[in-house]
Amino acid sequence: MALRLLHTADWHLGHTLHGVERTYEHEKLVAWLLDTIGRESVDAVLVAGDVFDAANPPTEAHALWYRFLVEAWRRVPHLQIVVIGGNHDSAARLDATDPFLRAMERLHVVGGITRRGGQPDLDRLVVPLRDSAGAVRAWVAAVPFLARNYNVNPGHVGLFGCSYGGFFTLMALFRHPGVFQAGAAQCSVTDWAHYNHPYTARILNGTPVNDSASYKASSPMYYADGLKDRLLLQHGLIDGNVEYQDAVRLVQRLMELGKDFEFVTYPVDQHGWQTRWARRDSQRRVVKLWEETILKTAERSTGGTKE
Repeated sequence: MALRLLHTADWHLGHTLHGVERTYEHEKLVAWLLDTIGRESVDAVLVAGDVFDAANPPTEAHALWYRFLVEAWRRVPHLQIVVIGGNHDSAARLDATDPFLRAMERLHVVGGITRRGGQPDLDRLVVPLRDSAGAVRAWVAAVPFLARNYNVNPGHVGLFGCSYGGFFTLMALFRHPGVFQAGAAQCSVTDWAHYNHPYTARILNGTPVNDSASYKASSPMYYADGLKDRLLLQHGLIDGNVEYQDAVRLVQRLMELGKDFEFVTYPVDQHGWQTRWARRDSQRRVVKLWEETILKTAERSTGGTKE
């Protein structure tokens, strides 16, 4: 029997646009989702980040979310729902409801990575998906899926990214120390209050003056104290998208906190790398980072043979 899966993301319940509430639009979205779930006899719904638009969403957003859950299960009683926290969500707020909602055996919420005995609770991140007959047909998984099925050690994993990928790398390292061995963040947004205001205002409830809490909750700058793993920062001096001062402010903060990290400036490069020598140097440093971290630990664990 085939598994019928509905993959969604970025609901952003509670979002306002230039001071105008979007409740009506979100209600229409939820109504469409419910109709689709019922019409297609969906077995599982995935919400891959950002159920809510802010860490402290309005009560109307919470009410709409819970109404969706009740009505979805009324229409399809065996429906499973898996929710992963996004950069707009509050991990703690989502995780607080997980034990109660998971008791229903139909909703699994992962706001953030929790720990058991000082180590990431990887088993919590693996969720079996069942069809209408109750048979397991798929798994929702990330690092632990690789660990169980492809013999990848979770302790030998790093991440890197440019621009928003760099922002994601910083948030992952700062907020979830110990999950990744190392990270390389390139031309990264470190504080959304210093980024493109028209773009950011559509996401974070207006300007920093309108909602400073959302900007602070979404910016790596304010979580820098969490850095415990190897970090490589790379930024172009004449970057016209994510300005160089973004990187410099984070560097200053990391120095104030006494953190170990590496920072590389590319003097004639903009957002991303335009020159071949910058691309070559950037790749060389990232490879060196992996050799000194994830590959080195892998070699030790296998008695001298790299995995």
